[in-house]
Formats: sequence, C-alpha cells, structure tokens
Amino acid sequence: MKQEDKNSQHQYQRKGSSPFREIRARLSDKPGKEDYLNEENQVQQVNLAKYERFYLSLISQQYPLSADRERQLQKLQQDLKLTPPEAEKVELKVLNSFPSITRRDEFDLTKKGLIAKNNSQNCERSQSKSRWLNIWTALILLSIGPIIFSLFLFPNSVRLPTGKQNIQNTVEKLPHYVKSAALSKFLTREAKLINSFAIALQGERIVIGGRHGQIIIGNVVTGNLIASFQDESKIDINAIVITPDGNKIITANERGRIKIWDAKKQKAIHTFAGHSPFSIESIAISSDGKMLASGDIAGNIKVWDVERKEIIHTLLGHSATINSLEISRDGKNLVSGSNDTTVKFWNALTGQLVNTIKENSEVFAVTISPQSDKIISGDRTGEIGIWNAQTGKKIKLYQQQSQKISSLDINPQGNILVSGSNDRTVVVWNLESGQHKQLNEKQTEYINHVAISGNKRIIISSSKHEIQVWQTYDPIKIE
Repeated sequence: MKQEDKNSQHQYQRKGSSPFREIRARLSDKPGKEDYLNEENQVQQVNLAKYERFYLSLISQQYPLSADRERQLQKLQQDLKLTPPEAEKVELKVLNSFPSITRRDEFDLTKKGLIAKNNSQNCERSQSKSRWLNIWTALILLSIGPIIFSLFLFPNSVRLPTGKQNIQNTVEKLPHYVKSAALSKFLTREAKLINSFAIALQGERIVIGGRHGQIIIGNVVTGNLIASFQDESKIDINAIVITPDGNKIITANERGRIKIWDAKKQKAIHTFAGHSPFSIESIAISSDGKMLASGDIAGNIKVWDVERKEIIHTLLGHSATINSLEISRDGKNLVSGSNDTTVKFWNALTGQLVNTIKENSEVFAVTISPQSDKIISGDRTGEIGIWNAQTGKKIKLYQQQSQKISSLDINPQGNILVSGSNDRTVVVWNLESGQHKQLNEKQTEYINHVAISGNKRIIISSSKHEIQVWQTYDPIKIE
C-alpha cells in the first residue's frame, strides 16, 4: 500500500479533522467522483437527523411533553446549534409523517401551532357522543333486544360493539416506518464512493463492501463513519458479513477468496482459498459467529469453522450459481437458493441433504424461520414462497413485487419479513396475517440487499449507488 494511503487512513484521528474530510482525501485522486455538499452542510444534516430521532422518541412515549422533556429538547437544540425555525420544521415533519401519533385524540397539537383543529371534526365528534347517549338511554328503558331496537330506532347511530371481534385486530400490525433522509443521504454518499456491492447490518453497525476491495464501517443510527479501508488485492467484494460480536468482518470476492478482518485494526487475519478460481456469490454467518457458509458460481457450497480456520463440509447438489445462503439460528441447518431453480435444506452439522424444493424459476433469495421449521424463498418472477422445511410442501405464496426478489431478511421473532426486488421496491410483510406495506416510492436502481435489525427498529436497503434507512419509534409495536 502506498505511504500516502497509510497516512490518509489515520487523518480523521487527528484533532480538528473529520471522517468526511478523510474520505474525500482518500478518493480525491480517483476520476469519476461527484462533488458533495460542504462539510458544514453534512454536519447540519446529521444534527437534524439526531434532533428528529430524539423528538420522535419523546412524543411516541408522551404528548404533550412534560416540562422536563421540553427542557431536554431545548438543550439538545442548543447543543446541535439549531435555530428555532429549523427545529420547528423538523417537529412539523415528524408529526405529519407519524400518523399513529396524530390520530390520538388526547394529543392537542395546536399548542405548538403545528396542526389546526378542524371544527367540522369536533362537531362530528360531539354528534357521535350524542348518538351514543341516545342508544344507552334506549337500552335502559327497553331492556329487551337493545341492539336490534336501537338500530331500528336510530339507523344513523354508531353500532354497538358485539361479542365478535375483527380478526385483524387480534394480529400484530405492521410497525410504522419513517424514512431518515439525513442518514440515507450519508450512507448513499458512501455507497457512491465505492459502488456498494454488499452490505451487512449488526445492531447499529453497518459494513459496506464494494469495488476494488473497499470497505466502509459506519453507525446506522448516528450517521458516524467508523472506519474506511481497502483490501490490498483491490478485487471487487461480492459478499460481506459481520460477526455478532462486531469484532470481525468477513468478505468474499470474485476470485474465490474469503478474508477475515479485524474490525478494530482493519487488518486481514486469515484467508480461505477453497473456492478458487470460482467467484463467490454469497456467504452466511451463524448466530454465534463460529460457522461460515459460502457458495460459488459452480454450485459448490463450503461450510467453514471460523475459529479453527478449516473446512467442515463441502456440499454438492446444486448445478448452478448459489445466489443465497442462510444458517439457522441454532446453527444446525443451512438453506441454499440457486440458479438451478431449487432450494435445498441441509444439516449443517453432518453435511447431509434433508430436503429439496423445486421452484418454477431461479431462486435469488432465501431465509429460514427462527424455529427452523419454515423456509422462505424469492424467485425471478417476484414470488415469495413459504415452505415446510421438512416436507418441502408449500404453505403460502405471496406476490406483491413485479420482478425478481433479490434479497430477504426476517426478524428474530419470525413474524416480520422484508423483501427487496429488482422492481426497486422494498416491502415489509407480517407473516402471521399476510399484511404488507411498501416502504419506498422506488429507488433509482435495482435493490441488491435488505436487512432488518433484531428489534425491528431499523430497515436498510441498498443498490449499487444508493442506501436507504427507515426507522420506527413506536415502543408498543416492536417489543
């Protein structure tokens, strides 16, 4: 590595420097880079995002805010050097984009002059109360057949609740996600710098791998850049994962090599070369970080012991590119999806094939339920299939996206699924009810990866030059 590159790696550690300047210094000599906002605007965008998250977290728990919380908000506004108009604009944006808050009757948002009361709504509300009084009066006087009689006497009244409940009310609703514009802009800028080919999310930490072996580590909540470094081989990175403890990053490249990196020192610890010369297209890490699976364009799957740094099994059975891999939460099973139109369910401990599922088209994304009893797959046509892992029988079939499903991720509870597609959309699914919600209007490019954090608070999606971030702050729906 050139001396100037070594020096630039530690530029932001000097007092008075910043990670934004460090990134530009590293890549300023490379052609084709776009001009970005000046550093002051970048810092301002991050500060606005911090204020937005803090304000939304406060009002999701209590509104109107108490005097103590108002003081906390004012202190943060001063610390971030935001002007009152800037702060008020953020608050208005939050209130307008979070309907689960604005729908609550007890929130009198007019106290801040942000939302005007609708007199007609108040009139309708008083009329509704009057109708209810009429109904209950009829119930007391008649005492026989109250529901039928009240509906006959007051046809315009609101119906009384019955013993029957709406099934949808018994099912957990989808969380309401709000796009973080500042964080999305920050991560998109980094993705453009390196042409992001792969991302991984572990807690609040995100790692991005791209062309010429470039790797970026950032905090997806604060928008801070943690580190930026490059593989000396300068070979494009096709897949990347981060161990659950956050101490190691594992990358796979198009020359069939897997590298384990020390995340703190940004140095390669070990290299696996078992796939060479075939390009590795997918990798997966176990929940304890001890087992790694990798798949290449020839259809070969290898299972590695990360601690011993050796091959445990070589799994043969696919005849085309392995597009996706996933290891079960308990580390006992492995699921693979391939261009040969099959999904295979393996015993990761013995290397034996448990079941093969035949699809109608190429399979580009797979995941497995936390209980290891269901396999979820996405194919070229945009179909998402849910299968019994042991029998291979289809349980459900969803299709909301019009082109191939490029990525799937499921939360640890097994009830929320996120899908990314080549139609440039991201959809969140409730696997219990089948409800779904499209998050974005459409990204500018094909989506190559989606991920959801363990507590469902954060969802990210990436394409080659764009990364989007969504967050939810409703404590009732995510716990």
